[in-house]
Amino acid sequence: MSSPAPLANAPPPSVRAATRDDLPEMARLAAQLVRLHHEFDPLRFFVQEPIEPGYTWWFGRELQNPSAVLLVAEQPSSQGPRIVGYAYGCLEERDWNALLDACAYLHDILVTPEARQTGVAAQLLETIAERFKEKGAPRMVLQTATNNIAAQRLFKKHGFREIMIEMTRELGFAFEIGGHDVAHHRARCARPGLPSVRARSQARCARSREALLFGAEMVQCA
Repeated sequence: MSSPAPLANAPPPSVRAATRDDLPEMARLAAQLVRLHHEFDPLRFFVQEPIEPGYTWWFGRELQNPSAVLLVAEQPSSQGPRIVGYAYGCLEERDWNALLDACAYLHDILVTPEARQTGVAAQLLETIAERFKEKGAPRMVLQTATNNIAAQRLFKKHGFREIMIEMTRELGFAFEIGGHDVAHHRARCARPGLPSVRARSQARCARSREALLFGAEMVQCA
């Protein structure tokens, strides 16, 4: 199946703060991100269907979180504006297990295929960086898949540097999440009274009390 054609001669998109009206489309895009991760490595990235309702709930909750930033990229069209990308991140406290000082953690950034190579991802990335700078964050941290070369090029172009490499070894023990979907599990596992200690589609152990982490993955956004 061929990829959607890039937007040609289209008015430039605008990036704005997300609203509750955007939640269904943001959840749809987030679900695409989760499923793509699962395709990367089904043992590493789990999928708990249905994904979209959980993300609608989670992003709706995060809209009320003063530590979170949720943005959408909106493309004008003859049928009315449509969302062609989103970004989501949150201020995080010091994580002693990871030796990660307080930072802004960029959990999600995604641009639809037809809007790639048009500068939308860069616009989302720079806008969310500015929002976190306004909130006093000293740095922004993210994770990206080792085989996502296009995303890595984008991040490096915008000042990110490589620090860590995650490695996974299967031990033959199947861990069940107990019926909770990805987004609901984020909230259930977060420490009460603090921002969730990183959130995304994949589960990994944080070695102690900090949380069950859902690491950020920036996929197919260049």
